[in-house]
Amino acid sequence: MKVLHKKGWLLRIVTFAGDSGDYQTYNFPVDNETRVAQLVEFANYFGPNPSNCIGNIYQPNAREKLLVLETFEKFDSKYPEFMNIPKEKRGKDTLHDFFMEVASDIGLAGGYTYTKLVDEIQVLYFSEDILFEDVTSKFE
Repeated sequence: MKVLHKKGWLLRIVTFAGDSGDYQTYNFPVDNETRVAQLVEFANYFGPNPSNCIGNIYQPNAREKLLVLETFEKFDSKYPEFMNIPKEKRGKDTLHDFFMEVASDIGLAGGYTYTKLVDEIQVLYFSEDILFEDVTSKFE
């Protein structure tokens, strides 16, 4: 038997590209409840609320670039421990790159300018390891 998912948290995010409707599901294991709550809040910045949404940006103009950076700065101010880089070594580029990488990890960004929209967020908790047996050879 092999472990399919270890005991603990799983963040599942369904994303889509606003112009194409390209829906994708991303599963991201998370090691603790605090981090899950932070990632859910972060993912909600990519939601459908047009006044503060940073999702569905393809080639950002100056206003959109500023909105993305301000959003990341706001999140970083609220959760300084989220980014494991000392405050004195954080610049705007470091902040942008770090949070775009986080967005990419959970399915909300591709590259450094392209973002998707959140369609659905689920938080799953597994009380024990989920095991499986690979039986592919029976069907070959």
